[in-house]
Amino acid sequence: MQLSSGSRVIAVDKSADMIRSIWPGRLRTRDEVICADWRRLPLAASSIDLTLADGSLSALAYPLEYSVVFSELQRLLRPQGRCVIRCYVQPDIRETPDEVFADLFRGRIGNFHVLKWRLAMALQSDAEGGVAVRSVWRTLQVAWKDLDLLAERFAWPIAEVLTIEAYRHVDTRYSFPTLAQYREFFSAAGFAVTQLATPSYELGERCPTFVLEPLSSGPS
Repeated sequence: MQLSSGSRVIAVDKSADMIRSIWPGRLRTRDEVICADWRRLPLAASSIDLTLADGSLSALAYPLEYSVVFSELQRLLRPQGRCVIRCYVQPDIRETPDEVFADLFRGRIGNFHVLKWRLAMALQSDAEGGVAVRSVWRTLQVAWKDLDLLAERFAWPIAEVLTIEAYRHVDTRYSFPTLAQYREFFSAAGFAVTQLATPSYELGERCPTFVLEPLSSGPS
């Protein structure tokens, strides 16, 4: 994305540790990073032209916390502003963990991260309840206790497979609405979907990117 010389990028993350880990410092004089929560952003009203987010909503409770975030976006965006966000989408027909593992044994899952996300979605009964992160770890442990063997069997980097250990004791719940639920939510929150891009990589159909435009009338 080409930025104009007068533009300013503000990155926001609520984890100071994450900021220290990945923020490379100011890329340009006016750019900065803020440690804050997207539900309560310390930014002036009508001060932002474009917001970008990657999978951020799935870490929140659907639909209540989604609504809080989009109320903030309504406040922050200028009239011609846009929101571009990649979302993790539950398929209309939810697969079961057994179906996921069956595809794994047939060699139909290309990398560990695809396995992890498919298991998470398969374990979610509905978007309102979401899925506990630690249940993904537990389900994989029951099916395949030896992670080194799993990595060797499918020729996956062991470092990628071991990322599942970060889920072990985490009570955080992820939420995965369907595409129809996302569309309905965005409309109710006062945003029109102007573009929808579906990537071609594996599981891309569950990771579409929405381009959203605030409706002049606001939330319905």
